[in-house]
Formats: sequence, C-alpha cells, structure tokens
Amino acid sequence: MKVVCLIQELMNELDLDAPDLARETRVDQRTIDKLRFDTSDWRLSRKALYNLTLFAHSKGFTKGIFEVRPLPFWQSFEGQDVIVHREYRSWDAKGEVQLREFFSKLNSKPLVEALSGDTLAQEKEWLIEKISTQMRNYNCVFIGSPKCSLATEIALSLIWGAEPFDSSPSNVAKVPLHFLGMQPEHRYRASAMIEGGNQTGFRIKLSKTGQSIFVPVDRLPTESYLRSSKEGCDASAVVVCSQPLETSNPVTTIVISGYTGLATSLAIDTLIYGDPSIEVLEVGRPQIAALRFKYKKRPLRQEGTSDGLRKPIEATFKWGPPWENVVTPADAIALEALSKR
Repeated sequence: MKVVCLIQELMNELDLDAPDLARETRVDQRTIDKLRFDTSDWRLSRKALYNLTLFAHSKGFTKGIFEVRPLPFWQSFEGQDVIVHREYRSWDAKGEVQLREFFSKLNSKPLVEALSGDTLAQEKEWLIEKISTQMRNYNCVFIGSPKCSLATEIALSLIWGAEPFDSSPSNVAKVPLHFLGMQPEHRYRASAMIEGGNQTGFRIKLSKTGQSIFVPVDRLPTESYLRSSKEGCDASAVVVCSQPLETSNPVTTIVISGYTGLATSLAIDTLIYGDPSIEVLEVGRPQIAALRFKYKKRPLRQEGTSDGLRKPIEATFKWGPPWENVVTPADAIALEALSKR
C-alpha cells in the first residue's frame, strides 16, 4: 500500500494551475509543487493541510488530499479470487495470515493450498499442469523457497520456461534466480534453481546486462548464539510477473521466497506496506527483486529453538534493484579467502 497525494487530480478537476491553487489556499507554491511531483522530501504544516483539505471539500472534491492505494503490482488482485500456495509446515503460516488480512482489504477471496513435500512422484505431472492452469487463470501468490515448497519450484520454473525438478546444467541455465547453500528437502531431491556448496544466499542474473550478482545470507549455527548476541544478514527474493505463461487474462503471479521464514514474512510485509523496487510491469516479463536486512540475535540461554530470537534491524532494510553494494559471486569468493588469511 502507498499514500498517494491527490493534489494534481484536484487541480485537473478544477482546472487550476499551481499559482491559482497557491493563491486560493494560501499555501506556498513550492510546497504545492513538491506535493504534485513527489520527487523529494517535503513537509506539510498543519495549517497548510487544513487549508488544502477544506478547499478541496468546499469544491466537492470528496476524496480528500491523500489516499491509500495498493502498489501497482497488486492492482489486478482487487476484488478477484486469489490462489495462495505455501509449504505445509508452520513457518510460512504467518505469511499466509498477513496475506489474508491484506486481501480482505482488497475485497479479494484467497484460496490457500498447502502442499507436502512428500507428494507422490506419480502426481508430479498432474501438479505441474494444475499450477500452470492456475497461473494462467488466477492471481497467484507462492510463499516460501523451493527447498521445501513444490509449488514455488514449479512456478519459478514455468515462468522461465524450465522443467521443474530438473537439475541438468542446460535446464538450470534457463532460470536467472538461484538459491545457494541449500539442498531440496522434498521427495524429488532435484531442483532447477537450488545449488549446494558453502556460499549461502541468492545468485541473480540481470536480464539487461547479463551480469550475475550475489545477495549474501549468513547461516550461523545455533551454538554460536549460546553465550553472546550475534548480528547477521538475511534476505528474500521476490519474482513478479504480469500475465505469465502467455495468458491473455489480466492476472499476476508473485513468488515470495525468503532464505528463512523470517525473511519471507518481512518481504510480505514490505511488499504490502513498504516501497519495494519493482518497476512498472511489462506483460509476460518477470521481474526479480530482493530484500536484504541485518538482524540482531539474542543469546540462547536455555534449551529450545533459536528461531524468534532474531530481531530485524529496520534501518538496514534495503531493496534491490538498484544493486549497488551487492557483490558478484567471484568477489564473494575473493573476500571470503581474504578473511581467512
């Protein structure tokens, strides 16, 4: 959701220019221009807000000066049925709740499907066809990483014309988003986008330049939190595609894959109420974005799980693109080697 200033709509409806509105409301024209174009930080005094609001109301402009609207990539969801896929285990349940609450505000009707990683092998082709049909006919949201989520593996593969659960090099090369340092935990044990190894994070191949960038994630073992607090990095990848799979229906598919459950939940929250760097959507062309952040983890002082001890540091939230300060995989290897000297 975003807050939109309606000053320009008011001016258009009343056939006023900026000097006219400034004169009518006794609000500085420079303030009005900043509100119109919203290109820089601006401040609005209580008196200016009062004058603008009363002027708009007196002219029958009942919308007010500001309005809360969904971000552009959510617009096709308004008033429509939505299919939400998540892995059946509990860590993505919070994301489901977040989306249900949001879709209720859009007057949308979500249908949630929770798939088990133990789906029988003979059901694979049926499942791929089912998800393909859903993506062509409904707005769809996929929650979770392909490590456990069969639906995410299928959706990302279909978007880029790859074969789900096929780890052959030629098939893997079709997908520009890869999850590093994971192993599939579902029945098929193969993936078009998961790579093992020591590096943890995401590798993203940029469509415009062909450059591959690396979004790092820290995977610190539980025992490292036993005696002291630690700080680490986490991230979530997001893929948005308007009218995927050559459909003519006005639908959108969104895939939200955090490296951890915390990252998935934060990505959902900022996709709804934040300012993700997702450009105007082009039909059939998927866009990749990533949310990066740091967290502080409290020490684990008794037996139990360390999940939930991580506290995100809001000041460190960063959406890409742009991808400045994100290293290439080769740079990451070099930095890791230097740190061990």
